[in-house]
Amino acid sequence: MAYPNLKAEIARSGLTYNEILERGKKDGRLDCTISTLSLKINGKAEFTLNESMALKDIIGTDLPLSELFKSESEA
Repeated sequence: MAYPNLKAEIARSGLTYNEILERGKKDGRLDCTISTLSLKINGKAEFTLNESMALKDIIGTDLPLSELFKSESEA
């Protein structure tokens, strides 16, 4: 269950997964490996609420969390 809106917003941001993690680790809100981040973005592992909010801030999207994390099956 991937998150197509999240993937689209990450692409729009122009940030790589590494850059997202660098920014998240700076303020301590998104501290995981690139493999874990990829698993979460692809719906194979779950984001915590804090991680979800941090990712939303890092990529700079105005989408509400409910839209950003809408799964493919909900679309």
